[in-house]
Amino acid sequence: MILISKLILAQETTQFGPDGFIKIEEGSGGFFADLDSGDRFSRDHDKAGDIDGDGIVDLVVGARSDDDSATDAGAAYILFMNADGTVKANQKISALSGGFNETLLEKNYFGYGVAGIEDYNNDDIPDIAVSAPNSTNIALYIIHLNRDGTVKSYVKNTNFSSDYKFQIYNIIGKQIYESRITSQETNVDISNYASGLYFLVSKMNEEIKTFKIVKE
Repeated sequence: MILISKLILAQETTQFGPDGFIKIEEGSGGFFADLDSGDRFSRDHDKAGDIDGDGIVDLVVGARSDDDSATDAGAAYILFMNADGTVKANQKISALSGGFNETLLEKNYFGYGVAGIEDYNNDDIPDIAVSAPNSTNIALYIIHLNRDGTVKSYVKNTNFSSDYKFQIYNIIGKQIYESRITSQETNVDISNYASGLYFLVSKMNEEIKTFKIVKE
C-alpha cells in the first residue's frame, strides 16, 4: 500500500501536515493489478520521473514476493500517475510481463529494492534500477524503459561482492564460527553447541550489530 499526501500551503484543518491523502492498493486509488495478499507490493518504491511524457512524475513500486514464473520470484510496477495522486495506468515488469525476458527463480525477490535513476541511455525516457538480492540470483538490474513502461533493454550487474558476514563468539570472546550472508534468510545450526551464552556479530559493510544467543 502507498499513501500519497497532497500538501496545500493554506492548511484547512491542522497547522502542519497534509489536508488529505490518496491510498494506492489493489482496487483503490485507480490501481488494478490483480495483486495477491502476499505480493509485498510497495515494500519499496520511488519516484521514477515522467516516463510517459505527460508532465506528471510517475512511480516505480516493488512487489518482491510476486509469483510470476515461480514462488517469490518478484516483480516491479510502473505507476503512471494523475495530477491528483491517483493511478492513471500501470505496467507490470516480471519474468512474464512487460517485455522483461529474464529468468527469475524461486525466492529471487526481484523488486526487493527499486529506484528511479533518471535517463541512463540518453533516449529522453527515465530508467529504473531493480534489485534481486537472493543468493540464487544476486543481481542489480538497470532497466531501460519504453514510454509505455515496458522494458526496452536491461543490464544485469552481478560482478560485485558484498562484505556481508556473521561470526559467533563464545562467552570468553573466542570466535567459533564465521560465514557469509548470501540471502535474506540465513539459518545457523547451533544444535551441537554446549549450553551457555553466545554472541552473534553481523557485519554488513560498515554496519556492525551484535545479538545475544542463549543455548539451553
